[in-house]
Amino acid sequence: MAHCKRMQERMMGQLAAVESRHRKVIADLEEEKRRHAQDTAEGDDVTYMLEKERERLLQQLDFEQAQVQRLEKEQQRLWGQAEQERHRASAQARGGGPARGRAGPE
Repeated sequence: MAHCKRMQERMMGQLAAVESRHRKVIADLEEEKRRHAQDTAEGDDVTYMLEKERERLLQQLDFEQAQVQRLEKEQQRLWGQAEQERHRASAQARGGGPARGRAGPE
């Protein structure tokens, strides 16, 4: 009978150890699940922030491209005016007079 009692105590100890390991595994899995959910949420936040930054940069690029086009047109216009002025000045220097070389009133 003593042998059965020792065997029962030993089995109870093993059962308690298994239950303890089982609880620890469950707790570890729950923690891993929580961390995964948190990482996923943070990843979603990062993705959202990156998408917003991409949109902002695309808008900035569009604005700057439009500004470059506007400045290029302005440069061409000013270059044309400078060429006209240069032609007028050289016509006047050759003795053409102030009235010559002008297409119309300024």
